[in-house]
Amino acid sequence: MPDPGPGSALGDALRRFRPSRVLVYGDLILDDYMFGQADRLSPERPVPVVTYERRDLYLGGAGNVVRNLEALGCEPLLVAAVGDGEAGNECRAQMAAAGLAMDGLVEVRNWSTPRKLRVHAGQHALVRIDFETPRPEDRQVDAALEDALARLAPGCQGAVVSDYRKGAVTAAGVERLKRSLGDAPVVVDPKGIHAELYRAADYLLPNERELADLLGGEWDDPGAERLLEHLDLEAIVLTRSERGVRLYQGGVPKDIPARARQVYDVTGAGDTFAAAFAAFLLSGEGAETAARLANVAAGIKVRKVGTATVTREEIREEVERGPATARKQVDARGAASAAAERRTHGETVVFTNGCFDLLHAGHIKYLEASRALGDCLIVGLNTDASVARLKGPDRPILDAAERSEILSALSCVDYVVLFDEDTPISLIEAIRPDVLTKGADYSREKVVGGDLVESYGGRVERIDLVAGKSTTGIIARIAENRED
Repeated sequence: MPDPGPGSALGDALRRFRPSRVLVYGDLILDDYMFGQADRLSPERPVPVVTYERRDLYLGGAGNVVRNLEALGCEPLLVAAVGDGEAGNECRAQMAAAGLAMDGLVEVRNWSTPRKLRVHAGQHALVRIDFETPRPEDRQVDAALEDALARLAPGCQGAVVSDYRKGAVTAAGVERLKRSLGDAPVVVDPKGIHAELYRAADYLLPNERELADLLGGEWDDPGAERLLEHLDLEAIVLTRSERGVRLYQGGVPKDIPARARQVYDVTGAGDTFAAAFAAFLLSGEGAETAARLANVAAGIKVRKVGTATVTREEIREEVERGPATARKQVDARGAASAAAERRTHGETVVFTNGCFDLLHAGHIKYLEASRALGDCLIVGLNTDASVARLKGPDRPILDAAERSEILSALSCVDYVVLFDEDTPISLIEAIRPDVLTKGADYSREKVVGGDLVESYGGRVERIDLVAGKSTTGIIARIAENRED
């Protein structure tokens, strides 16, 4: 079932959204990003040399759930342990700068808040280094966390438990949280391997590996359904990366397809999903609608580098874009903007053009070969008037809308843009592709835009055509069969 588009249940849910006060209980982490450029290998070892450019620091773990809830318009309250070292001080500073309440933080002496350092060359992650030591077992700290839960839970419409297995989340803490909230729902993003830890939860949001851990081996539908019944949960919302989401709520599991158009960085996507699911659930939506909107939010997040947040406006824009095939169909300005965005992520943009009337195997091979030369393929498609001028008054067989829809359904095509001129030179000037492709039946001198692309360092590639495959040939065979 495709996700609904404009005017749908998702759009209605966004319009009636009501912000909530949400308690977030879990492990606070400092996400540390270092960005630079790498254009050579070290003479000492065959490893990249990164020239430092900048450093970005973010609240991670449960702190990232807080950031995402705030971006969605909610009022989050964080209950977490924080160390007395540099990473803990930075987390406090980040919260203070964002105007977040800190009366739920419990300080742990002689312990450092976990820090994850990620080194990027351009937009490509090279390495992650974790700085962490196990939190000392301290019943006083656990008691202080439970007291903070009991103190801050009243007045909250619900809670998110963000368990990163750093010691903050305990079964007693989850149970104390649920008692303090009463009928308000508790949503858990689990990392633990013992299901009983989450006995007091209402909703569980594992990924496939986490669900397998909770089941003590491989996961399957019967196992998920047993866990749903054993913990007396309202629902299990299983996130499955590019395979989307599977919802267990009694009866037949329901699949929700993934929404991401391009994946740049999955860091924090689970936090975004948990925050969005809780925000829409607490706004009064059912689990399925909340899961669909959270799925959209996570799809937006993975197109951003770093521990990024997602707003309701971004979710609304994505919902209104409609099905994936429609999202691929852009105008000249949209194509140029998409190409520029892809290049900021270090991607190679390929452009080709044609009429693509009566799509056949030769077209498919040609488009797949073009896409293989880069990371993003933009196809310039002649309008009906343009095709008629080039091919004659009886063409095209299929109109531009249908040809565009068919091309957009191909996984090798990223964007389709119509042009009405006889040549695509204006599109090439706007898009400035890194690679321009044309069939090998064209000589290099006949490739429109070739000189322009090569003038700024791009290249022209001529692709061999599949013998005996052409729209003209298909039309001739149909005519012959009709005469017979």
